[in-house]
Amino acid sequence: EAGRLFTTFAYFALLPVIAGALFAQEIVMMIAPPSYYSAIDAMVILMAGMATQTFGMFCGLQFAYAKKAYWIFPLTVVGTLANVAANIALIPRFGLLGAAASYSLMLMVLNTALTLVGQRVCPIGYQWPRLIFMHGTAILAAAFVVLCRREGATGTMLYAGKAGFLIAYTAAGA
Repeated sequence: EAGRLFTTFAYFALLPVIAGALFAQEIVMMIAPPSYYSAIDAMVILMAGMATQTFGMFCGLQFAYAKKAYWIFPLTVVGTLANVAANIALIPRFGLLGAAASYSLMLMVLNTALTLVGQRVCPIGYQWPRLIFMHGTAILAAAFVVLCRREGATGTMLYAGKAGFLIAYTAAGA
C-alpha cells in the first residue's frame, strides 16, 4: 500500500520538475531580463537532479521507521564526496554547467544510496517499473532540452519532442 501511495506522490511531485525542465527557456524568457538567459541550461540540468530528490524525500521515512537514521549521515558524506570530485572534474572545463551537473550528480548518488540502503533497513513494495519510467522520463527530458539548445533546435521539432515527453510522462501516471 505504501509503495502505491508513494508512486502517486512521486507522479505529482515530478510534474513541476518535468515542466520546469521542458519549459525552462520559456519560463526564464517570460520573467527575467536577457542577462539571465545564459543560465537556462544550468536550470534544466538542476531539474534533472531534482527529479531524483522527489524520491529521496520519501526514503528518509524508512530510516526513521526502522530507527536507523544514523545511516543518513554516512550516505550524505558519499553524496558530498561525489559532488566534490565532480566539481573538480567539471567546473574547470564547463563552468556554470559543470557546477550544475556536479550538483545533479550528487543528488542522484545520494538519493540512489538512500533508496538502496533504505530498502535494506525497511523494505517497501514500490512500483519500481513506474517509478523508474517516471524518473527516467524527467531526466531524459532535461537531457533533450539541453541538447536541443546546444544544437540550436527550434520550432516544430523542438515542441514535438517536448510534447512527446509530456505524453510519455502522462501515460506513466495512468
